[in-house]
Amino acid sequence: DAAVAAVADQIAAEHGRLHLLVNNTWGGYERLNAGAWQEWNAPLWEQPLDLFDLMFSGGVRTHYTALAICAPLLIATPGSLVATVSFAVPDSEQHAYGAAYGMAKAADDRLALAASLQLRPHRVTSIAVHPGLVRTEGVMQFVEHLDLATSQSAEGVGRAITALADDPDVLDLSGQALSVDSLATRYGIDVST
Repeated sequence: DAAVAAVADQIAAEHGRLHLLVNNTWGGYERLNAGAWQEWNAPLWEQPLDLFDLMFSGGVRTHYTALAICAPLLIATPGSLVATVSFAVPDSEQHAYGAAYGMAKAADDRLALAASLQLRPHRVTSIAVHPGLVRTEGVMQFVEHLDLATSQSAEGVGRAITALADDPDVLDLSGQALSVDSLATRYGIDVST
């Protein structure tokens, strides 16, 4: 919390405004990245309870904290954007993601919606952004388990968020959860490379 507040104070002192906040931190992959693939896909009663704590403290709480601390700067910048990176877990595939993961991503989506309602009067947009499978280092270590045919690059996700931030009508999208693929189509950008 103190580190986020220090960065917000520095931005306020140097610029007095903030045009874009991208909430894209995540905890909970530590055990997966250490090779616990089977644990990741196990029923909730077979997953360690600290997996839930990591996802909520290192993901949802960090997004909430950054938004709460940076809100005054965003409000001082009408037309600014908060993009909370989340993920749509389809009901039919919930078993493949784990209960804690699905709950955390739903909480991120709910944060984006709640913030949109509170920030709209200040002309600040809040959107949940749903990438697909992103080819990060952590994801690539499990390539044998994954179909990368429609995967996205981290840079491609960044281009989608940049296009959103540059959209003069972005406030009309506030409160929505938008897939990176739909943003790629909307803005005519490549998210695969």
